[in-house]
Amino acid sequence: MSVSTSASEKPLLEDSTYDIIHQLEKKADFLYSIVEKYVHDAEKDGKPELVTWFW
Repeated sequence: MSVSTSASEKPLLEDSTYDIIHQLEKKADFLYSIVEKYVHDAEKDGKPELVTWFW
């Protein structure tokens, strides 16, 4: 199934809006993975105060 748009229809998101949202998603994923790594390291090192601080 394909969706075609005519010249009179506007896209749901402008290209620049999509680009901004896509970049924000990539940055959020990166930050989340870093926090997960820090939490894992804190658990491994026996530092529960850091685990509770991150979560």
